[in-house]
Amino acid sequence: MQLEVKDFSVRLGGKEFLHDICFSINSNETVVINGTNGSGKSTLAKAICAFGDYECNGSLILNGRNILKLNTEERAKLGIFLSLQEPIEIAGLSYAEMLKAALDTKGKTNVRDFQLALAQNLELLKLNPFMAQKHVGSDLSGGEKKKMEVLQILMLKPKLIFLDEIDSGLDTKSASLISKILRDYQIKNHASFIVITHNKKILENFVINKSYQLKNKTLVAL
Repeated sequence: MQLEVKDFSVRLGGKEFLHDICFSINSNETVVINGTNGSGKSTLAKAICAFGDYECNGSLILNGRNILKLNTEERAKLGIFLSLQEPIEIAGLSYAEMLKAALDTKGKTNVRDFQLALAQNLELLKLNPFMAQKHVGSDLSGGEKKKMEVLQILMLKPKLIFLDEIDSGLDTKSASLISKILRDYQIKNHASFIVITHNKKILENFVINKSYQLKNKTLVAL
Protein backbone atom coordinates (compact mmCIF):
# COMPACT_ATOMS: atom_id res chain seq x y z
CA MET A 1 0.00 0.00 0.00
CA GLN A 2 1.47 3.33 -1.06
CA LEU A 3 -0.09 6.77 -0.67
CA GLU A 4 1.42 9.89 -2.20
CA VAL A 5 -0.15 13.21 -1.23
CA LYS A 6 0.71 16.04 -3.62
CA ASP A 7 -0.21 19.74 -3.37
CA PHE A 8 -3.23 18.80 -1.28
CA SER A 9 -5.38 21.70 -0.10
CA VAL A 10 -8.57 21.61 1.96
CA ARG A 11 -11.34 24.19 2.21
CA LEU A 12 -14.65 24.25 4.06
CA GLY A 13 -17.28 26.97 3.89
CA GLY A 14 -15.00 29.10 1.76
CA LYS A 15 -12.17 28.99 4.32
CA GLU A 16 -8.86 27.30 3.59
CA PHE A 17 -7.71 24.99 6.38
CA LEU A 18 -4.77 23.22 4.71
CA HIS A 19 -2.51 24.32 1.88
CA ASP A 20 -0.12 22.42 -0.41
CA ILE A 21 0.26 19.35 1.82
CA CYS A 22 2.89 16.94 0.47
CA PHE A 23 4.02 13.62 1.95
CA SER A 24 4.13 9.92 1.12
CA ILE A 25 3.90 6.61 2.95
CA ASN A 26 4.73 3.08 1.85
CA SER A 27 3.78 -0.39 3.09
CA ASN A 28 5.02 -1.22 6.60
CA GLU A 29 5.80 2.44 7.31
CA THR A 30 4.70 4.66 10.19
CA VAL A 31 4.33 8.41 9.76
CA VAL A 32 3.75 10.64 12.79
CA ILE A 33 2.01 14.02 12.54
CA ASN A 34 1.94 16.46 15.42
CA GLY A 35 1.05 20.10 15.89
CA THR A 36 -0.81 22.43 18.20
CA ASN A 37 -4.52 22.07 18.89
CA GLY A 38 -6.49 23.49 15.98
CA SER A 39 -3.60 23.27 13.54
CA GLY A 40 -5.58 20.97 11.21
CA LYS A 41 -4.31 17.49 12.05
CA SER A 42 -7.77 15.92 12.33
CA THR A 43 -8.94 17.88 9.28
CA LEU A 44 -6.10 16.36 7.24
CA ALA A 45 -6.96 12.81 8.29
CA LYS A 46 -10.68 13.30 7.63
CA ALA A 47 -10.11 14.94 4.27
CA ILE A 48 -7.84 12.16 3.01
CA CYS A 49 -10.46 9.62 4.12
CA ALA A 50 -13.33 11.70 2.60
CA PHE A 51 -14.98 11.99 6.00
CA GLY A 52 -16.84 15.31 5.89
CA ASP A 53 -17.94 17.90 3.34
CA TYR A 54 -14.51 19.23 2.51
CA GLU A 55 -13.53 20.80 -0.79
CA CYS A 56 -10.20 19.23 -1.69
CA ASN A 57 -7.71 19.95 -4.44
CA GLY A 58 -4.44 18.32 -5.43
CA SER A 59 -3.67 14.62 -5.74
CA LEU A 60 -4.12 11.58 -3.52
CA ILE A 61 -2.31 8.79 -5.34
CA LEU A 62 -3.07 5.39 -3.83
CA ASN A 63 -1.13 2.57 -5.48
CA GLY A 64 -0.82 4.64 -8.65
CA ARG A 65 -4.46 5.76 -8.75
CA ASN A 66 -5.76 9.24 -7.94
CA ILE A 67 -8.59 8.68 -5.44
CA LEU A 68 -9.43 12.37 -4.92
CA LYS A 69 -12.92 11.98 -6.43
CA LEU A 70 -13.82 8.78 -4.56
CA ASN A 71 -16.28 8.88 -1.67
CA THR A 72 -15.74 7.56 1.86
CA GLU A 73 -17.07 4.06 1.16
CA GLU A 74 -15.03 3.69 -2.02
CA ARG A 75 -11.84 4.69 -0.22
CA ALA A 76 -12.63 2.31 2.64
CA LYS A 77 -13.03 -0.56 0.19
CA LEU A 78 -9.52 0.18 -1.06
CA GLY A 79 -8.20 -0.44 2.44
CA ILE A 80 -8.23 3.00 4.09
CA PHE A 81 -9.38 3.25 7.71
CA LEU A 82 -9.86 6.26 9.99
CA SER A 83 -9.94 5.95 13.76
CA LEU A 84 -11.60 9.18 14.85
CA GLN A 85 -10.44 11.31 17.75
CA GLU A 86 -14.08 11.31 18.90
CA PRO A 87 -15.67 8.01 17.78
CA ILE A 88 -19.22 8.40 16.50
CA GLU A 89 -22.29 6.87 18.15
CA ILE A 90 -24.81 4.79 16.20
CA ALA A 91 -27.88 4.02 18.27
CA GLY A 92 -29.47 0.62 17.68
CA LEU A 93 -26.48 -0.92 15.87
CA SER A 94 -24.11 -3.20 17.77
CA TYR A 95 -20.40 -3.49 17.04
CA ALA A 96 -20.91 -7.14 16.06
CA GLU A 97 -23.64 -6.20 13.57
CA MET A 98 -21.59 -3.37 12.10
CA LEU A 99 -18.48 -5.50 11.69
CA LYS A 100 -20.38 -8.41 10.16
CA ALA A 101 -22.10 -6.09 7.67
CA ALA A 102 -18.78 -4.45 6.75
CA LEU A 103 -17.09 -7.79 6.17
CA ASP A 104 -20.03 -9.04 4.12
CA THR A 105 -19.43 -6.21 1.63
CA LYS A 106 -16.19 -8.03 0.76
CA GLY A 107 -17.95 -11.39 0.41
CA LYS A 108 -20.28 -13.45 2.58
CA THR A 109 -18.64 -14.12 5.94
CA ASN A 110 -18.89 -17.48 7.64
CA VAL A 111 -20.76 -16.84 10.89
CA ARG A 112 -18.72 -19.29 12.95
CA ASP A 113 -15.40 -17.92 11.69
CA PHE A 114 -16.61 -14.38 12.37
CA GLN A 115 -17.67 -15.16 15.92
CA LEU A 116 -14.37 -16.95 16.63
CA ALA A 117 -12.28 -14.05 15.30
CA LEU A 118 -14.41 -11.56 17.24
CA ALA A 119 -13.97 -13.47 20.49
CA GLN A 120 -10.21 -13.86 19.97
CA ASN A 121 -9.70 -10.17 19.26
CA LEU A 122 -11.80 -9.07 22.22
CA GLU A 123 -9.69 -11.30 24.42
CA LEU A 124 -6.50 -9.87 22.91
CA LEU A 125 -7.73 -6.37 23.78
CA LYS A 126 -8.68 -7.52 27.29
CA LEU A 127 -12.32 -6.61 26.70
CA ASN A 128 -15.43 -8.37 27.98
CA PRO A 129 -16.97 -10.61 25.26
CA PHE A 130 -20.29 -8.82 25.75
CA MET A 131 -18.73 -5.57 24.50
CA ALA A 132 -19.46 -6.66 20.93
CA GLN A 133 -23.18 -6.36 21.69
CA LYS A 134 -22.87 -2.74 22.79
CA HIS A 135 -24.28 -0.14 20.43
CA VAL A 136 -21.54 1.61 18.49
CA GLY A 137 -19.97 4.34 20.62
CA SER A 138 -22.68 4.13 23.29
CA ASP A 139 -22.38 3.47 27.02
CA LEU A 140 -18.59 3.11 26.89
CA SER A 141 -15.72 4.81 28.68
CA GLY A 142 -13.22 6.82 26.65
CA GLY A 143 -10.68 4.01 26.82
CA GLU A 144 -13.23 1.38 25.83
CA LYS A 145 -14.23 3.43 22.79
CA LYS A 146 -10.61 3.54 21.63
CA LYS A 147 -10.14 -0.19 22.17
CA MET A 148 -13.26 -0.82 20.09
CA GLU A 149 -11.71 1.28 17.32
CA VAL A 150 -8.71 -1.06 17.43
CA LEU A 151 -11.09 -4.04 17.34
CA GLN A 152 -12.42 -2.72 14.02
CA ILE A 153 -8.89 -2.61 12.63
CA LEU A 154 -8.19 -6.19 13.72
CA MET A 155 -11.45 -7.45 12.20
CA LEU A 156 -11.58 -5.44 8.96
CA LYS A 157 -7.83 -5.63 8.20
CA PRO A 158 -7.30 -2.28 6.44
CA LYS A 159 -3.92 -1.54 4.89
CA LEU A 160 -3.67 2.25 5.39
CA ILE A 161 -4.73 3.35 8.85
CA PHE A 162 -5.13 6.84 10.27
CA LEU A 163 -4.99 6.95 14.07
CA ASP A 164 -6.27 10.30 15.32
CA GLU A 165 -5.24 10.40 18.99
CA ILE A 166 -6.06 6.72 19.51
CA ASP A 167 -4.38 7.03 22.90
CA SER A 168 -6.74 9.63 24.39
CA GLY A 169 -8.73 8.04 27.19
CA LEU A 170 -6.26 5.17 27.58
CA ASP A 171 -4.28 4.63 30.76
CA THR A 172 -0.54 3.93 30.49
CA LYS A 173 -0.94 0.15 30.63
CA SER A 174 -3.66 0.13 27.96
CA ALA A 175 -1.63 2.46 25.71
CA SER A 176 1.31 0.04 25.88
CA LEU A 177 -0.98 -2.90 25.07
CA ILE A 178 -2.52 -1.11 22.08
CA SER A 179 0.91 -0.07 20.84
CA LYS A 180 2.10 -3.67 20.81
CA ILE A 181 -1.11 -5.00 19.23
CA LEU A 182 -1.00 -2.43 16.42
CA ARG A 183 2.70 -2.98 15.74
CA ASP A 184 2.13 -6.75 15.56
CA TYR A 185 -0.77 -6.09 13.20
CA GLN A 186 1.43 -3.87 11.03
CA ILE A 187 4.11 -6.53 10.71
CA LYS A 188 1.65 -9.33 9.96
CA ASN A 189 -0.45 -7.38 7.45
CA HIS A 190 2.21 -5.07 5.90
CA ALA A 191 0.04 -2.15 6.99
CA SER A 192 0.87 1.55 6.99
CA PHE A 193 0.02 3.88 9.88
CA ILE A 194 -0.37 7.65 9.97
CA VAL A 195 -0.43 8.52 13.65
CA ILE A 196 -1.65 11.81 15.12
CA THR A 197 -0.65 11.93 18.77
CA HIS A 198 0.86 13.97 21.60
CA ASN A 199 1.66 10.84 23.62
CA LYS A 200 4.87 8.93 22.90
CA LYS A 201 3.58 5.88 24.82
CA ILE A 202 1.41 4.76 21.91
CA LEU A 203 4.49 4.85 19.66
CA GLU A 204 6.82 2.80 21.87
CA ASN A 205 6.56 -0.35 19.73
CA PHE A 206 6.56 1.34 16.33
CA VAL A 207 9.44 2.12 14.01
CA ILE A 208 8.93 5.76 13.02
CA ASN A 209 9.88 6.36 9.40
CA LYS A 210 8.89 10.03 9.04
CA SER A 211 7.70 12.78 11.38
CA TYR A 212 5.94 16.02 10.46
CA GLN A 213 4.56 19.07 12.17
CA LEU A 214 1.44 20.82 10.91
CA LYS A 215 2.15 24.52 11.05
CA ASN A 216 0.66 27.49 9.17
CA LYS A 217 -1.68 25.17 7.21
CA THR A 218 1.07 22.97 5.81
CA LEU A 219 3.35 20.06 6.78
CA VAL A 220 6.93 20.62 7.83
CA ALA A 221 9.29 17.62 7.98
CA LEU A 222 11.05 17.12 11.32
